[in-house]
Amino acid sequence: GVRKLVIVRDVFDRDPKRAVLADWFKLLSDDVCAVLKGVMRSPYRRLVNEYVFVEEKGAESEAAAFRNGAFQLQTHDVDFLKYLRDEGIRVLPVNDEAQLKRVSIADVPVQQSTNHVLMVAPTSFEPNMFAAEDNHFMGRYEPKEGEGVEPLTLQHKVLREFEGLHSRLTSVDQGAGLVCHLFSHEVHHNTPDAVFPNNWFSTHTNLEVDGECTLVLYPMRAPNRRLERRPDFLHRLHSFRRYTHVFDLTRQEQSADPKFLEGTGSLVLDRINRIAYAVESERT
Repeated sequence: GVRKLVIVRDVFDRDPKRAVLADWFKLLSDDVCAVLKGVMRSPYRRLVNEYVFVEEKGAESEAAAFRNGAFQLQTHDVDFLKYLRDEGIRVLPVNDEAQLKRVSIADVPVQQSTNHVLMVAPTSFEPNMFAAEDNHFMGRYEPKEGEGVEPLTLQHKVLREFEGLHSRLTSVDQGAGLVCHLFSHEVHHNTPDAVFPNNWFSTHTNLEVDGECTLVLYPMRAPNRRLERRPDFLHRLHSFRRYTHVFDLTRQEQSADPKFLEGTGSLVLDRINRIAYAVESERT
């Protein structure tokens, strides 16, 4: 049944030509929609109120439940485009009503980039000795006499730098306006390289993989890098309920002849042309 009810409010426009949702909005798939350009900006923008279903005994139908208050207001007066973005729905702008009627999912180009990112703050970032065994780009910094930095001071410096990056990515006014799903890691996790989550998972829209939004989990070479697949990370990825297919390669870590493929640390993905570039190595 319906667990969430979204009401799109026309407060500022009130044009009879755009009186109903279908006049200016079209859902093309579960994560792509088309919207008239004129409604995407002031002064014609729409607002959203979201209601969530609260179990109520004795309600004969969802309509009755709504009348009886079983649907409760969760958020209100949210900009419609911001609501779509926060829900992970991609918006395809169209010029006029005729184009809105014609457009289909086949007209939607594959994107190379995204408006949602998952980041791990460097709260316990340090050299990973397991990975350093065969990673020629990794080395321990040995400061010269008199130029050493206290570990706590260095961590603060790194976190200030990371905060600046996070701000530039997420700020709507002065940055890219991305939605960021932010995690941290601690010493007890034993995941010094957790700031590179792109190595153990990737996501792919239904436009890339013929109809199914897909989550790929990759096999990692270093034992402590496998610990990065924490339950809270996986729960967040599955909570989007968008990935109807999970391609799990992690069993390769335990096979008699282990094979490794460390995500976009191993692969350069041309999503538009469906080409993956890789160079054979210990991790690929």
